[in-house]
Amino acid sequence: MSDRLRCLNITGVVTTLNNANTLELCLTSLKAICSEIVVLDSGSTDRTREIAESFGARFHVQSFAGYSAQKTAAIALATADWIVLLDSDEALDNTAQAAICAALAKQPTTVCGFRLKRRELIFWRYQHVFSKHNRFLRVFDRRKAQMSGHAVHESVLVTGEIIDLEGCIVHAGDRSIEQKIAKLNQYSSLAAHEKRPLSALSSALRITLYPVWYFFRAYIVRRQFLNGWAGYINSVELAHYAFLKYAKMLEKVKKARAEKEDST
Repeated sequence: MSDRLRCLNITGVVTTLNNANTLELCLTSLKAICSEIVVLDSGSTDRTREIAESFGARFHVQSFAGYSAQKTAAIALATADWIVLLDSDEALDNTAQAAICAALAKQPTTVCGFRLKRRELIFWRYQHVFSKHNRFLRVFDRRKAQMSGHAVHESVLVTGEIIDLEGCIVHAGDRSIEQKIAKLNQYSSLAAHEKRPLSALSSALRITLYPVWYFFRAYIVRRQFLNGWAGYINSVELAHYAFLKYAKMLEKVKKARAEKEDST
């Protein structure tokens, strides 16, 4: 990427916590196109700060306030109107970098956001090119955007036109089965806490039926079968996430009922 493209008036925004093993690749991809990089850390004890400052990033520290709130705070530190928002285990491939530069060089007026495909690392391999790739809105005009506020799976919401771009966000998030299980356990707790309580019957039905659908959707509909054993294991773990989410919701109902009975 040329130095000319690097002078775009756009801020790369990243939130971090002990991400030294993936941060360098993330910041390398942002530095190729961004005139400014902002890193908001929530208390790293590894080399995260050293790596961020070696890229000339503006480094700030704030106690973790939740995924959505942390990203909102990081975006507020930017000086440019246009933002490229990445997690610290994500990076833009060369095609995505060029596509972002070309799109913003046209000085869009009605367009307020751009979506990119994300290619996932599944334990020991990256997903097959023909398996289903999710698209995420990660390039946006912050004057017309806000975070969704969800406790987990937070997203950028914009008012205006959104266009899909070529290229990928490369996501090195799930580096091991152990890491995946720990993350899904955390996410299922956050999702169960955030969702409106269901009846015991409704929760029980979802515990029984929804994991089966979740596995089918991941393995067949989203073509995880193309990813070999990694895709099969990942699909099972996603079904397990669905099970945990509704099991924890049922647990809340049962505990609330037991406490009510104990108090009478």
